[in-house]
Amino acid sequence: GNSILRYNDANGTTGQYAYGIYVDANIDKPIEVVSIHNNTILSPLFGVYFEAYDSTPIAQNLHITDNIVTDIRSTGIVAAIATLVSISRNHLVSNITVGTSTGISLSSITNGIVKDNTTRDFLTTHYKLDGTMGDVVLDSCDHNAPFGKVVTVGGSYAGSQKIVNTFWPGGGNPTVGTWVQGSYVLTTVTSPGYIGIACSATGTPGTWTGYGAVI
Repeated sequence: GNSILRYNDANGTTGQYAYGIYVDANIDKPIEVVSIHNNTILSPLFGVYFEAYDSTPIAQNLHITDNIVTDIRSTGIVAAIATLVSISRNHLVSNITVGTSTGISLSSITNGIVKDNTTRDFLTTHYKLDGTMGDVVLDSCDHNAPFGKVVTVGGSYAGSQKIVNTFWPGGGNPTVGTWVQGSYVLTTVTSPGYIGIACSATGTPGTWTGYGAVI
């Protein structure tokens, strides 16, 4: 079946509810399209939460786009067990100053594009990868994460993904995750130095070398 959730305005007070939008796709028939877009959500524990742990076959055609979620108390977007996934142009802002918070959490996603999302002020990580990942691209991630908090991986993480057009703070190479050849990130420009680093060989975390020499 198809599910479309759009143009909802969920403005709660702090602590009022756990989920802004929750989709539990644990069913025994194909899910053809799930579209969650143009929703405004205030002060949830989880902003948009999609899971399909027992779905047979796997959920497909999941689109989470153009949502605004602010004052997040845990995780902005959770997407678990799906293929043909698009998560784009979402604006996510955390409101906690102690504890744990995550921007976008992906678990066992294949054939996915995560692009042009804005994440702000998440304490634990801005992107968490877990489960078996495959053919996923993180593109143009707009974040304010410090070094070590852009991307982290969970205990059951496996597979690989690509990252492009994203600022990598601190000047160091990615240290976690399996990145495919052709990934590249922008770094803090120094002279002499490089404008970014690129993955020249797939691996964990891959072989990264500087590109765009600054003299």
